[in-house]
Amino acid sequence: MSEREQLPDITRLPFPLPLAFLERFGYPYDRRLVGVYWERAGDDVAFDDGVHAATGLADHYVYWELTRQPQVQAWLWDQEINLGNSEERPTYWLLIDRLDNRAYISPVRAAIEKVKAQRLKEEQRPQQAMTEEEQPYNALSRPTGLPLKSYHGFSDREDAEWAQSR
Repeated sequence: MSEREQLPDITRLPFPLPLAFLERFGYPYDRRLVGVYWERAGDDVAFDDGVHAATGLADHYVYWELTRQPQVQAWLWDQEINLGNSEERPTYWLLIDRLDNRAYISPVRAAIEKVKAQRLKEEQRPQQAMTEEEQPYNALSRPTGLPLKSYHGFSDREDAEWAQSR
């Protein structure tokens, strides 16, 4: 591929993802778009979703199940796509869209922008009011008539008795 024939900011990987890729990969969060690549610093697979990033916590065998398929390797080579290796930083990330279970290729800078932009969109969603049961516990607004347990498990009365006995 010549310099004039560069890939756009995002290109669909023309191969299906292995079954339950992100689940088996070990990605534990619920973000829609996840960047996956090989990190030379830890010489292991890494992920970044714009909020969470980790190297060495995912299953590199699942990553290799996709990236070491001969047809995938040939396509990556033909397109001059480097997802990273032991010697080089990645120039592209594999972007996994959890909603449609598809993989895309994106240059690192554009991939980072995409996973971070998704964070902004999620933060900008209107917040729904919580019901009383969903409200986080607040000692100042707890329902009356219910005993308050302190951090060590005693009620207010028991705490007061203990404090007076000292």
